[in-house]
Amino acid sequence: MNHSSSMFADDRIFFLSTLVLVIALVAAVGAGALETGRPPLGTPTATPTATLTPTSTPTPSPTATPTPTPSPTPTETATAAPTATPAVSAASTPRPATVLPRPTRQSYNVPAGRHDWLLRPTGEKDWQSGSVFYPYGTDGRGQYLLHHGMDIVNPMGTPVLAVADGEIIFAGSDDTQAIGPQTHFYGNVIILKPDRTLGDYPIFCLYGHLSRIDVTAGQRVQAGQVIGAVGMSGIAMGPHLHFEVRFAQNDYYHSVNPELWIVPLPGLGSIAGRVLDRQGRELENHPIAVYRIQQPDKVWREAFTYIQAEGIGPDPAWGENFVIGDVWAGTYILKTKVDGQWLSATVTVPDGETVFVVLQPASP
Repeated sequence: MNHSSSMFADDRIFFLSTLVLVIALVAAVGAGALETGRPPLGTPTATPTATLTPTSTPTPSPTATPTPTPSPTPTETATAAPTATPAVSAASTPRPATVLPRPTRQSYNVPAGRHDWLLRPTGEKDWQSGSVFYPYGTDGRGQYLLHHGMDIVNPMGTPVLAVADGEIIFAGSDDTQAIGPQTHFYGNVIILKPDRTLGDYPIFCLYGHLSRIDVTAGQRVQAGQVIGAVGMSGIAMGPHLHFEVRFAQNDYYHSVNPELWIVPLPGLGSIAGRVLDRQGRELENHPIAVYRIQQPDKVWREAFTYIQAEGIGPDPAWGENFVIGDVWAGTYILKTKVDGQWLSATVTVPDGETVFVVLQPASP
């Protein structure tokens, strides 16, 4: 199912300005607010800067990219949306959705609780958030290949860092060995196997499109160590880092959303959840409109559930089919239409945490 039509018109204008904004973004790194490498912190009532809005998202690459985020236990209760007229008019009053404890992926025996213990793969003075236009499990609204990771845009040569203590198990070009779906895909690649595991299962962290590799296979590295530099080798449309997390096995078809694995930035959190139909089936590529509580009649961001394909799947400790990463701590309203019924959930995101919500229509 593909519901990515003009359902949320407020969010559509950003794509036309993306290329211009990418140029401005790259030129601006190292000056002003972008010098911090993260959205400028402030009160949640302030309008977020370009780092959190779709218009700020740099041009993504046609490859896959995840982006980890914290996974704390959700505590918020969904409520009906404010009475203000939403940007997307509903045929009837939206019904409250249910905020539930995160489901566990039964095929893996993993401990409950958050696992956001990977460092950000770029430094504090660099851009550290992933593209909101091209997140894990999506295709950039039909513009690109299905994404298995997250894209972090920075100028050519920006250092990339080891996200954990561990061993480099691959460092080189994918010209002769397929690290992705084919050779010549990620270009210059590093794969780090952290010492830490989730339960009994290892994870693997892939850095793609590099311009420089500073490590060798078999080398031990420490968290925060420079291991390479941002580039645009392989299939890439501009300098950026493709960062990917693979769970249990080191291959393209065992990717998970990196935003549930990386440490939260100060002042930010995330929203994860599931969108289901009445029968409990997950909906793919399904749009979700996100409103800030201060502007309940204006779409702030639009998200999509994962496209159902081999290699794209829920985190074993979360069971999600969408993640909205790096949002300001504060209150948000989520709206979507399922089986002809408008649903709404009001959730409050604590600083440094992830809230889990299920959007599913009630049985007739």
